[in-house]
Amino acid sequence: MKIRNQILRLIAVHVSLIVICVLAISSYAFTKNELANVYENARNLGHTVADQLDGDALETYAKTLKKDEAYVTKKEALRKIKSNFEDCVYMYIFVPQDNDTAIYIYDIYTDEEYASEEIDEGDLGFVETFNDEVLGSAVKLYKTGKETNKLDIDVFNKYGSLASYYVPVYGSNGQVKAIVGIDYSFNDFVQFVFLTIITIFAFCVLIALLLSFFEIKKIDKTIVERIELISKKANEFANSKHDGNSKDYRIETKAGSVNELDVLANDMNKMMADIDNYIQNIETITAERERIGAELSLAEKIQRSYLPSIFPAFPDRSEFDLYASMNPAKEVGGDFYDFFMIDEDHLGLVIADVSGKGVGAALFMMISKTLLNNQAMFISSPAEVLKTVNNRLCSGNEAEMFVTVWLGILEISTGKLIASSAGHEYPAIKKHDGDFTLFKDKHGFVLGGMPNLKYRDYELQLEKGDILYVYTDGVPEATNANKELFGTARMVDALNKYKDENITSILQGVSHEINQFVGDEEQFDDITMLGIHYLGK
Repeated sequence: MKIRNQILRLIAVHVSLIVICVLAISSYAFTKNELANVYENARNLGHTVADQLDGDALETYAKTLKKDEAYVTKKEALRKIKSNFEDCVYMYIFVPQDNDTAIYIYDIYTDEEYASEEIDEGDLGFVETFNDEVLGSAVKLYKTGKETNKLDIDVFNKYGSLASYYVPVYGSNGQVKAIVGIDYSFNDFVQFVFLTIITIFAFCVLIALLLSFFEIKKIDKTIVERIELISKKANEFANSKHDGNSKDYRIETKAGSVNELDVLANDMNKMMADIDNYIQNIETITAERERIGAELSLAEKIQRSYLPSIFPAFPDRSEFDLYASMNPAKEVGGDFYDFFMIDEDHLGLVIADVSGKGVGAALFMMISKTLLNNQAMFISSPAEVLKTVNNRLCSGNEAEMFVTVWLGILEISTGKLIASSAGHEYPAIKKHDGDFTLFKDKHGFVLGGMPNLKYRDYELQLEKGDILYVYTDGVPEATNANKELFGTARMVDALNKYKDENITSILQGVSHEINQFVGDEEQFDDITMLGIHYLGK
């Protein structure tokens, strides 16, 4: 529902409540005042009549039911009194009896009432049955002699709407002998009250309609039109973001205004300015992200091109088969592997893990890979290679990065493998007729952590059919949604699950098992593996 209609409905409810209150108060005040006048007139008339009557004579009339000359004379006097009170419709004197009836002594009518209604003048002896609602108050007065000093209101009875007042007539012994009843008609009064209510209601409705008309005009000008303007500007501003329109949609307000709609308009202006700034920032950030994304994509291509990726790597060498993979946690990673021919009979094998991730780790990785490759071409001892590279990396390492490395040199003709570890993971070895098991070699300290460290070589003898598997910590530390690690035990089980496959299928099988274990959980570390299957001559 529109706000204009809501306000109009609210005004109508309030006006209705005001009209009802005005009518109720007016009716109450008018009725109270009118009843006070009726009470005063009826009481005065009743006492005037009672003063004209002889209680003992009335008692005699009630017993004998016979009229005399005094009866007729008194009745004429009472008719003259009644004729002076036009509002009095009924005047009667009666004596209550013990059998719940009342004997009428006088029922006074004027000449005009006799002529118009053909009333029988012989009213002495008329008997009426009474109860609490009919003459009940009069009976109590007859028995107690105490006036109630209030009107009996009887609306819509068989005689019409009446307001009655009763006055006792005392005998010579001080006892109540009869009751004077004075009835004032309320028919004209009810009609008058009804017409008054209708008039007041019509007047209030007219005033309410006029006030509502001017109030709605004022509301339209000060509230509805302002809200519609704010809504229009907001919609135009929203649509302009789709159309690329740079038009100013600022809403004009009065300076220093504390009007709620001006406050709302100022808030809308601020919000639109903030949205414009936000969109500009988003566009700048998006452009920057696209630029960084393009650079990261280029860095990823460079890094991948820097790692050997063509398999079989040495198709003309039948003595061995090898395969390697690297899956970075981010666009670029810090893990790397390498294999290269040192000479016709020696094969260099490297796997390493640089501390950290991202571009910084990738740059440190490329430096480390280059140094390891270059030094291995001239130094036959892996331990000496690690020592030399460590000193080179420690020189000017302000970023305090480091790298774990496993380096092995395989003599192809004999299967003898000399290796050295700089804080790297234990390799796994499978003999040609057995299962994969971890080989717990002696670790040295990481490269780049501290200069002038010594590293130790160790020797492995590979027989025909043996497989060597090396990896980074991203394999055992792969984590699922329950924060469980894949672990070296699951890694060895995965290797043995695919142990009868070729080296490529073995590494791909381990990768599949890791993916099954991790599920939809986000990868947080690079996963790198290298495997060599020694076939011999």
